[in-house]
Formats: sequence, structure tokens, C-alpha cells
Amino acid sequence: MHPNALKTIADQITALTQGLDRELTLEDQLANDPRLRSVTEELSATLPWSTRATRADARALVLQLARGVATGLNRADLEKEITAAETQLNASPPRLLVTPVHGLLVIPPLRMGPVTFQYLDDPAITALVNAQFGVPSPDTPHLQQVLRNDVLQTLRQLRNATVSLYGASGTDARLRHDAITATRTALHLLRGLTMLTHDFPQDVDLSASGDERIGEHISLMLEARGMSVSQRPLDHVEIDELRLEQVSPASFEGLVLAQLPALLAQDRNSLNNWQRTLLRCFEWLGTAQTQQDPEGAFLNLAVVLEILFTDQNAVAETVADAMAFLTAQTVETRLERRKQVKALYNIRSSIMHGRTSSTVAWERVHELRFLLRDALVAILPLAAHWTDRTELTNYINRLKYA
Repeated sequence: MHPNALKTIADQITALTQGLDRELTLEDQLANDPRLRSVTEELSATLPWSTRATRADARALVLQLARGVATGLNRADLEKEITAAETQLNASPPRLLVTPVHGLLVIPPLRMGPVTFQYLDDPAITALVNAQFGVPSPDTPHLQQVLRNDVLQTLRQLRNATVSLYGASGTDARLRHDAITATRTALHLLRGLTMLTHDFPQDVDLSASGDERIGEHISLMLEARGMSVSQRPLDHVEIDELRLEQVSPASFEGLVLAQLPALLAQDRNSLNNWQRTLLRCFEWLGTAQTQQDPEGAFLNLAVVLEILFTDQNAVAETVADAMAFLTAQTVETRLERRKQVKALYNIRSSIMHGRTSSTVAWERVHELRFLLRDALVAILPLAAHWTDRTELTNYINRLKYA
């Protein structure tokens, strides 16, 4: 930590202890104190706290140090305690989070950004344990062998299920938070894929194992010294809804999976305009997959059209022309496709402005889904090296005037 930042944080912690009532607990007096929020935010913004700890971890340290100052910890020792906590956090060992997921079968493993989805058969379980604890030998210490067998037994509860694997260093709370966030993000993009590959995507339940309502998830944390399980039991994980088995790079699924993992592997701020456009499209497709009513699904799919084919205000003519030239080849079929897209887009406008006289039929949702698939089938093979959405506009203009 920079000396100026260390001084500022130490000053703020010291200030927290001024004017405290000794008859009341420090936690009760500081619970709603804006100064506690301020120093917590200050600490959370510095390395390694910003990448390896949660805000709650930072707050707990601030309260611990404030308690020390209130009971006699001097300024020099306070700064040493802050530095020691930082050193300990930097030295935290790498650990692997194993989180079961529902509804997904991937063979071979699929890397999506910081997580890898892997199907756990017996060889995969053995390889996973060997990677964490080494290959057993006659010289393996007894305690390590007991630990290894315990991990094997626990992982075998997940036999024939798919899990997400997330490896990093940091506090337990930060690792569990980042692992589930990365898993959710990757699953959401795969939900977008189901909108384009499944006849009934709303029936595909892709989710991290656990209780989404209260944010608790089943996970197994592995490190060389042992393991911890956030919830038990680890079994009863259903799979076999979205199958990604040996997907050919030449297939539509292969085109998608060749591009989305690469997008997730980068910091979002470093993505170019076209990459952000494609990522937003699949995020909205994923949101459409979660809608249980046809109007909600239809609106989310219509947003994808607007992201792809308009700059600011959605214009039915622009969208209809773009879809016609991308997905049809003759004058007659393009005119028919243009008419079809305009009719669908009018439904979108009616929903947005509350003019629908009855519920949108699922058939219209499926119709729009298939059109979007056709458009992406036409776009993705061309777009591997695009850097801006205007390249799509230019391509469509060349089709118009060819």
C-alpha cells in the first residue's frame, strides 16, 4: 500500500475511536457512522483489497483495528497491523471453487472467461484431485492421504454432473462471490444460446446449484491444505438440458462458443465496439430465455434487433431492411421477409405502448427467434475480426447495392 494511503486509512481509523461511549459496544456506536463507511470504501479501493476481499472483509478489519486503537494500540503498531493484514491477504494460497450447475452437459470442458464448465465422470474427478493434491504414492503422508480420500468421496457426490471451476486467491467470501458471479455470467450467455438452438428454451433450467432467492449456493473450496463445503449435501444436481457435446467449430453453436468465451476472458472496458455489441446481444437473449410470458420474451428479442441494426432510436424500416438483405437472397423473398419483420416489429411497438388487445402468442416469439438465428448465422462467420458495429451496417449496405 502506498505510504500516503496507509497514513490516510490509519488517520480515519483513529478518528473513529474519538468520542466513543465506553458503556456501549464499538460496533453499536459505529454501525451507522458515515466515517466507518468512508474508511471501508477507502480500504476496499486499494490493492489487494479491491481484488481479493469483499467490502464486508474490509469493514471487519476496520472494526477490529478500531477496537485495538480504542484499547491502547498506538499509531506505529496500527500501521504495522494494516500492513500485516495486507501481507497476509497477498499471501493467500490459490484455491479452486467447484460449483455444481443445473441443466448443462459439456463434453469436453468449456472455458468461458474465468470459469471452466466440466462434466465430472470418474476420470475427471481423479484428475481434479490429483491436480490439487498430487498423484498418490507410497511416500504420501498418511494425513494427506486421508484428506485426499475425503475430497474424492465428497466430489463423487457430483459424479455425472457438470460443475463450474473457478480458481483464484483471496478471502473465502470474495472467492465464493467471484466464483458464483462468473458462473452466473457465463450461464446467462449460454441461456442466450438456447434461445437460438432450442425449440422450447424456457424449459431449459440453467442455474448455479443452490437457492437463488437468498443467494446461497452449494460449492466446494479446495486448496492444498484441505477443503470446505458451503452447504451439504452436494448431490441431487440435475443435468441434460443444454448439451454441448463435441461441438464442431463449423456449426452455429461452434461459432458462438468460439466468440463468447473470448469476450468473457477480457475486461469489459477493453472490448471494442463490435465485441460489446455482440456481448449485449447475448445478454438480452439470455434475459429473453428467463421470461415465462411471451410478451416479456418478445420485447427482449426485439431489443437484440435494435442493438444489431440501429444506432439510437429503433426504426422499423431500418431493422426490416437489414433483416431482409441478411437472411433472404432474391427480390421476392427479401420483400416478403421485410414485410414479415415489419409486422413483428409492430407487435413490439404495441407491447411497449400498451396497445395490445390480447396476449402475444408464443408462435410470434418463436418466429422472431428463428429470424434472429438466421441473422446471426449470416453475421458471425464474417464478424470474427470486426471492431465496430458500423462494419455490420457497411456490410448490409453492400448487400443493398450489389
